[in-house]
Amino acid sequence: MVSLQMNRIILILSSISMLLLASGCARHTLGEENSALTAELAACRSGMAKAGEENERLKAELSQARSKLEAAQTSLSESMDARQELLDKNIRCMEENQALLKQISRFKTLTQERKDALARLTKAEQTLLSSLERERQANLLYVVKTESAVTVVIPQSSLFPSEFSAWLTPKGIDLVRKVAKAIKDMRPSGLSVAGHTDGQPLPPSVSRIYPTLWDLAMARSVAVLNVLEAAGIGKEKLSAVSYADTRPMADEKTDAGRAMNRRVEIVVLP
Repeated sequence: MVSLQMNRIILILSSISMLLLASGCARHTLGEENSALTAELAACRSGMAKAGEENERLKAELSQARSKLEAAQTSLSESMDARQELLDKNIRCMEENQALLKQISRFKTLTQERKDALARLTKAEQTLLSSLERERQANLLYVVKTESAVTVVIPQSSLFPSEFSAWLTPKGIDLVRKVAKAIKDMRPSGLSVAGHTDGQPLPPSVSRIYPTLWDLAMARSVAVLNVLEAAGIGKEKLSAVSYADTRPMADEKTDAGRAMNRRVEIVVLP
């Protein structure tokens, strides 16, 4: 009986020993796992800290990159603005150069036209002087050159029988025909026939035909124009004008002066 109790006690003690031994082993295993987890946690915390530092570094780099990008975009925008401004200036400069070239071209054209006109004018004067030399020597007419035309001045006495007449004499007609021949050979661009009178009042017998000095002067210019047209000068080139006594050449107080004022002028535009 005692032996049975002893066995039972031994069994209980053995069980208790086994339990204690198992508890110790488990406690040892848990301690190791706890240490491992603690170390792993520390490693994770260290990794997280490093990751945080790396994240902050990357954030700083990203911020710097953004700043550089913004600066680059600003610089690019300014560069594009400067380039556009330069392009606009170049365009304006080209336009100004083109305008200047056009002005130079026009100036050259005008200069050449003026030279050509002067050459034609000089040639026209020489032609008239040569063709009408005899008439000039006889004081039947005069040749006068201005800046833009050559004018054949014919006194009233060479054309009309009296100071109040507008009917051409036969000699007057021949004289105008000769002038027409010289002018026709020049092929002028235009002719203007101007009638002039002196300032004397018209007598009643004349005023019934020519009410005013304007009418008398116009009748004289038309009479000469008709002969020029009949001589072959195209009427599209002809014009007649009356100046009456508004453009005297000489003193109206003398007979000689009034005689010079009574005239017809054939203005030749070469």
